[in-house]
Amino acid sequence: FGSETEAGIVNNGTLIVAANWNFGALTLENNGTIQVQSNVLLAPGMVTIQNNGTLQIDKDAEIRLERGSGLINDGVIKNDGSLNITTDGGSLINNESGSILNNGHIAWDGDYQNRGNYRGTEPLPKT
Repeated sequence: FGSETEAGIVNNGTLIVAANWNFGALTLENNGTIQVQSNVLLAPGMVTIQNNGTLQIDKDAEIRLERGSGLINDGVIKNDGSLNITTDGGSLINNESGSILNNGHIAWDGDYQNRGNYRGTEPLPKT
């Protein structure tokens, strides 16, 4: 669904993830707001998420980047829950225009690159 250069799902408004969502094989472009609510797991596989807007992870919520999934951030990530970058193919790229505000937990186990802004209660690991 979509391709490396064309999104399969484009969010230009507000997308609230209120139940566990395990999906794969697509490109998701966020130009608005995606909010993962408390006690919810967002677990993409073989997915590229291009964040140009706001990605909000509520307290007790989790985004698990695994199985070849990547998050490219050119917007804002507000993490009050858990962002898990796994060793089985998870990746996070925070570009120059991207910002991460981390008041939760980020598991930096997979591939990550930080070229943007980072503020948080946990230190940013060295790349």
